[in-house]
Amino acid sequence: VRGQQAEAGDEAQLARAAKKARTDAGPAASAEAQLRVLREVLAALRCHCPFSLAATLAHYARAAANIETAGEGAEQAAPALHELRANMELEYGMAVRAVARPDFAEGVRAVLVDKCRQPTWHHTSWADVKGAEVAELMSPVPDGQGLYRGR
Repeated sequence: VRGQQAEAGDEAQLARAAKKARTDAGPAASAEAQLRVLREVLAALRCHCPFSLAATLAHYARAAANIETAGEGAEQAAPALHELRANMELEYGMAVRAVARPDFAEGVRAVLVDKCRQPTWHHTSWADVKGAEVAELMSPVPDGQGLYRGR
């Protein structure tokens, strides 16, 4: 049942994404063609770590929200130095915390050690990942422990 619920959630995400999709089929492609491409992408993503996918989606959503709130033309403008630094600090903190998670060790085991390419992830779907887990991953790095220590 849990897998069916996750797939139903995936399908709902696909339906929403299909409305915005600009796929390899092209922006003028039919909704059916866009949905087909999105299903292929989803199938490819299902073999990757659900937590990492959820974290990546949250990171992209945060970046998109920052662009939208910056005003028109912000996506063409170079980021201010403090914005770049803040983003680098965020990504550094995410990387440090991600490698400390059990899923990282499991991925290394499955790909590099056993070479079976069949990891057993902590979550079965990115829909199972709790927002609090992702928020913890994206939380600010404590003073003195960041990428720009003492600078």
